[in-house]
Amino acid sequence: MSGFADHLPLSQRGAFDESRVSGDWRPITAQCLLKLIDLLETIELTAWEGCSLRAGWRVRDVVAELLWRCDSRSWELGIERFRAAFRDPLTPDPDIIRLAAATPSELIKRLRGLSARRANRVGRRGIGDLSDVVSRSYEIARSCGRDLDLPAVATGAVCLARILSAPLSIRAAVSGRSLEATDAGWTVGHGIALPAPAEQHVLFLFGRRATLPGTSVGDSAE
Repeated sequence: MSGFADHLPLSQRGAFDESRVSGDWRPITAQCLLKLIDLLETIELTAWEGCSLRAGWRVRDVVAELLWRCDSRSWELGIERFRAAFRDPLTPDPDIIRLAAATPSELIKRLRGLSARRANRVGRRGIGDLSDVVSRSYEIARSCGRDLDLPAVATGAVCLARILSAPLSIRAAVSGRSLEATDAGWTVGHGIALPAPAEQHVLFLFGRRATLPGTSVGDSAE
C-alpha cells in the first residue's frame, strides 16, 4: 500500500506511524466538491439532461443524489437504502427527483454551500461522504465526456474503503489483485497488478463500470 495510507483513519489502515493521522475527511471532501463545481460550470445545459452511467438517470439526477446524500442524516440514508432494495434501479428516489427539478445554477449554488460547510468542518466527518463525492463526481465527469483531477489521497482512500465494503461480486473480482492508480501514485490491495487511472478503479468499485480496469474486456465483475 502506498504512503497515502498514512492519512487514513486508524480503522482503515495497517501499522503505520499514527502521529499525522486524522479521521476527519471534511476538508478533502470540500476540495473534491470544488473540483466538481468547476466542471459543472463549464458544461452545456444539454449535458445536464444527458444520460449518466446509470440507465434511467440523468446527470442532474446524479448531482441531486450527491446533494441529498451529503445533506441527509444517517438514519435517512438507512431508510433510503432499505427503499432502494425494493425500488426500480432505473428510477431515482422521489426525494432526489424533487431536488433534481432545480435549475443547474441552483444545484451548483447548493454544492458551493455544501463545500463551504465541509471546509468549515460542519457535517459528517467520515469517509462515507467523501466516497459519495468522489464516486458521483467521476460518474458525472465521465457522463459528460470530461476528465476530472481529484486529489490522490481522496481517490486512494475511497478505493481502499470501498474494497472493504463493496458487494461480494466486486470484492471477489479484485481479490488477489492490487489496484494501481497510474495517475495518482497509489496502490491498494495485494496480488496481480491492475494499472489504470484512478477514475476507472473508482467507477468499477462503485458499479459504474462493468470491466475490471487493467484487464482484458472479458475479465470483469460479472
